[in-house]
Amino acid sequence: VYKRQDLIPGFRLLGRNGSWEQAPVRRDGETLLHLLGWSFPARLHRSSPLESGPLPTPPDDGLPLIGVMHCDLDGSGSPYAPVKRADLERLPVDGWFLGHVHKPSELDQARPLGYLGSLVGLDPTETGRHGPWLLSVAPGALSLEQVPLAPLRWEEVGLDLSGLAGPEELQEAMIGGLRALHERLGPIVGEARAVGCRVRLVGSTTFSTEPRTRLDQEGAEKLAFTQDDVLYFVEKVVDDSVPALDLERIAAGDDPPALLARRLLGLRGGGETDLLRKAGRALDRAASAPWWQQLGGAALDEDRVRELLFAAGMRALAELLRQAPASGPGEGGA
Repeated sequence: VYKRQDLIPGFRLLGRNGSWEQAPVRRDGETLLHLLGWSFPARLHRSSPLESGPLPTPPDDGLPLIGVMHCDLDGSGSPYAPVKRADLERLPVDGWFLGHVHKPSELDQARPLGYLGSLVGLDPTETGRHGPWLLSVAPGALSLEQVPLAPLRWEEVGLDLSGLAGPEELQEAMIGGLRALHERLGPIVGEARAVGCRVRLVGSTTFSTEPRTRLDQEGAEKLAFTQDDVLYFVEKVVDDSVPALDLERIAAGDDPPALLARRLLGLRGGGETDLLRKAGRALDRAASAPWWQQLGGAALDEDRVRELLFAAGMRALAELLRQAPASGPGEGGA
C-alpha cells in the first residue's frame, strides 16, 4: 500500500497502518514542536481513528503538540474515518490540522481545529481563498496564516435581474458584476492569475426564460476581462431568477394555476409549514448521500428550503400559464 511513498527520499508516513505515532519537528538540530498522526490502514475506514489504539504519551518538554490526520469531522457513518470534534478537543493536543474537506476552515483560534483545505480549488464549487498555511510557533502560543498562492480562484457572483429593462442589458450587467467582485477581492486575490466565476441570476423579471440562453449565445469570450493582470471569466450561469407574476390576481381564479399561486402566496407569507417539512426531509435524504456529502456544503435551513420551493413553484407557474389556452373574449374557440 505504501510502496510509492517509500520511494520518496526523506518522506515519512506518520501513523502507518492505522497506529498513532508521534514525531518531533526539528530545525538546525533544535526541536520546535511535535506531531501526532494517524494514517488510513486501508482505502476506507468506517470507525473513529481514536478507536485504533492508545495514543503516545504527550512530551513533557513544553513544546507544542500538533495532531494531523485525514478524517471526516463529525461525519457520523462516513467511510472516511469519522471522528467527533468533541473527542479531539478533549485530548491534550494544541491544535488539529485535518485533511479531507477541500474548503479551508477558520483556523484563527488560540487552539486551532479544522481542515487546511486544498492548495487550489479543484472545481468551481470550491470557492474562496486556497493555499498553504504558515504556522508560527512562540512560547505558549501558535499562530496560523493562510498564504493565498493558488493561481486559480473560484467565486460565485449574484446578479439581480429585477432592475434590468430587458435581456439586452445582461452582458453589461455581467461585466459590472465581475468588476465589482475584483474591487471586493482587492489584495486578498493573492497570487491568482485567473478567477473563474459561477454567476447566479436572481430576482424577478419579465424575461426569466431567456437570460441563460442569451448569455450562452453571447459567447464566453465576451464575458471575460483582465484587471490588474488577473483574468476574470464566467464558468457557468445558473438561472435562479423567477418570473414576475401577479400572484394575487392569478390566485383569484379556479384553475390549476390559481391553486399553485395560492400555495406560493402561502410560502411567501411564511406558511405552508407541512410542505416545507416534506421538502426538507426529501432534500436531507438526497444530501446525506456520500457523493453529496463530499462537497462539504452547508445544511439547508428552513429559509433556504422555502426559497428553493418558491423559485421552483414560480417557474412551474410560468410554464402552466404559457401552456394554458387563451380564454379572453374572442380568443381561442367559440
